[in-house]
Amino acid sequence: MKMKNKIWMYRFAVMVLILVSAYSCKKDDSSNSSNSSNVVQQISTPSNPSPADKSTGVYSILTWSACTNKLNYPVIYDVYFGTSSNPSLVQSNITSNQYQLGSLISGTTYYWKISAKDSHNNISTSSVWSFTYKVNITYGTCKDNENNTYKTVTIGTQTWMAENLKTKHYNNGDAIATTTSSSFDISTETNPKYQWAYDGDESLASTLGRLYTWFAITDNRGVCPTGYHIPTEADWKILSDYLGGDSKAGGKMKEASGSYWHSPNTGADNSSGFKGLPGGTRWNDGNFDYIWDTGFFWSSSEDPTHTLFAWYHSLDSETAELINNANDKGTGSSVRCLKD
Repeated sequence: MKMKNKIWMYRFAVMVLILVSAYSCKKDDSSNSSNSSNVVQQISTPSNPSPADKSTGVYSILTWSACTNKLNYPVIYDVYFGTSSNPSLVQSNITSNQYQLGSLISGTTYYWKISAKDSHNNISTSSVWSFTYKVNITYGTCKDNENNTYKTVTIGTQTWMAENLKTKHYNNGDAIATTTSSSFDISTETNPKYQWAYDGDESLASTLGRLYTWFAITDNRGVCPTGYHIPTEADWKILSDYLGGDSKAGGKMKEASGSYWHSPNTGADNSSGFKGLPGGTRWNDGNFDYIWDTGFFWSSSEDPTHTLFAWYHSLDSETAELINNANDKGTGSSVRCLKD
């Protein structure tokens, strides 16, 4: 009997311990829940976006108000950006409250948000903001000696033709020569003055213009519309500098509709209005090359280190750069004239 009483008392004690333990856990959970609902946000929420939410215009940088931290820990930022309303992370752990944008496409809506954080896992994230990048370009016109009409665009202090030259005549009415066969080798000629449609296909000239040797475009009879000239190296540099330097200028100068350039047409947004086209080139041996991939544009400046070469600038599908190089003066390249 005594043994049975001891067993019963032991079981009772175990049950009491279980009940006490369960009550204690429930109390702790309740306490934790209460504490969780009263967590203090240590970092202020990113605000005051620029561009303003749902705005439209031309933008090159994102900014927001610098966030404060109640614990005085340094604040760093993650930037989310893209064309999706759920933008992807594009830059993490930056220390300043601004982010430099790359090339954008006119008419496109972009979305972005900012997460502010510190080294102690405190974080605060903004709502998703948006803006529409839209370049408003006003074009003028000019006419050449054949009465061809070209769009023109003012970029900074300069006014450029926004189409490739297509005339077949000098300004005095003389014809600019062409070869009997478009692939005729002129590499042995010392002063070749010619023009061609790419690969002899006249249907391409209306859009891509013609390819001219340097000797033809610098002839004193002139090829540019009245009041315009072939740009010098100094002229090209002014353009490039205004557009942010060679590394960025090309993308801002390339036509961006997707109708002309081969993919990927890197960085193209035509935000300058230059509307550069990939007219290709004609080598002096008669071969045509690079149509839809590259546009080559003559400068009137000679290469001082090589008397047979002159400078050109090119736009390429695979880079946002404005490329500067020199080539044989007998090469056929596109021409963009610049207002005097």
